[in-house]
Amino acid sequence: MISEIDNILSSNNDITDEGCFVGIADSSADGSFLIHYFLNSNLRKGNKVCFIGFAQSFNHYSTVAQKQGVNLNTEKENGNLVFIEGMKYLGQAICHQALGSQDTEDGKSQDPFSCLAKQCSLLPLLQYIKSRISSMTSADGKARQVLIIDNLSLLINIGVAPKEMTTFLHYLKNSLLNIDFPGQVIVLLNVIQTDEDAMFLWKYLCHSCSMTLFVSGLMSGYCRDVHGELTIKVQDGHCKPKKATTKRRQFKVMDKNVSFFASGLSSAVL
Repeated sequence: MISEIDNILSSNNDITDEGCFVGIADSSADGSFLIHYFLNSNLRKGNKVCFIGFAQSFNHYSTVAQKQGVNLNTEKENGNLVFIEGMKYLGQAICHQALGSQDTEDGKSQDPFSCLAKQCSLLPLLQYIKSRISSMTSADGKARQVLIIDNLSLLINIGVAPKEMTTFLHYLKNSLLNIDFPGQVIVLLNVIQTDEDAMFLWKYLCHSCSMTLFVSGLMSGYCRDVHGELTIKVQDGHCKPKKATTKRRQFKVMDKNVSFFASGLSSAVL
């Protein structure tokens, strides 16, 4: 899978190999294979990855990574991966809130996930993430720091305001990209046309990201041999106004691989 996606993004190596902000969205098709790609490819390159899993458990990502030849447990032990079980911790915080668990002595919970569940506030989580990222510095200082969030849609679903999410992403981007050795910020979002909050956040990502990857279903409907279409849009921030290039490919996801082809050129069609 990694080599195939590397090939489709090969013309954008100056983006993916340097500091960048990557926004991934899916609509009527599953774009999670791109999250697995960025996680495993960055670990293979020796980068330091902070991964926040709001969509799946660690075991899920570990199982997929093993198919790509990456051992997430080993990466964690070696200090290359910080995995934050966002889905687990947030679920526990919501349960504690429902059961009426008491806060700390000062009347405010110090757990960032409790603050998120109770107040829909992202500031404690922002501070928590920044502290975890700062602990990942390598001995030579040359390993790139990468933050991956899967999936922002959960935050929308629990009531976090879209404007607060854009502020949250803005500060994370500045923390990782405006340094001597720029890192990467990669986020996934589920987009539904009727969801105004999701559309607002996607428009922000389209404006702010160095690269956006949009995974959509086929307009013709379900197909066993073609799972969807990937639209790659890269913005050159050095141009005023920003200059964008777009490329589209259809794809099929398999157990350990993914294949890409131009529209109508699938082997099942020819």
